[in-house]
Amino acid sequence: AGVDALSVGTTHLATRTDTAARQLAAAWGALATLPGPHLLAGDYNLRTEELVPLGIGRQVGEGPTFPAWGPDRRIDHVLTDPWPTGPDGLPLPEDEAVAAAATSSGVGGSGNPLLRAVGWGTVSFIVSDHVGTWVDLEPVG
Repeated sequence: AGVDALSVGTTHLATRTDTAARQLAAAWGALATLPGPHLLAGDYNLRTEELVPLGIGRQVGEGPTFPAWGPDRRIDHVLTDPWPTGPDGLPLPEDEAVAAAATSSGVGGSGNPLLRAVGWGTVSFIVSDHVGTWVDLEPVG
């Protein structure tokens, strides 16, 4: 399955957790109105354990990104569309997820192709106080 459109955004959120959470919800909400699939990357100033419970998008990639001189936490993230879930709240198997995502009326369906991370990592840049993060994605289905 190919991807006809890909909407990508980048953001740098506030350092206060509650403000960053509101900003992230607004940024994802705006991005989600565009053709998808969707990617939102940037410095969220939210640790993974603060980001995941928000339930906004699906985090892809791993690895600490801050501070650059000895990264011990991830505050820079890449999000994509949520993986469809079944009635039990668990992620659907790939074939069912593709079918659900293909229609906006499917269980958890987004109407957009799904993206799967096939590689990721981090890399230090001399000019930044963050470690860069990257994700290789491919369409599913």
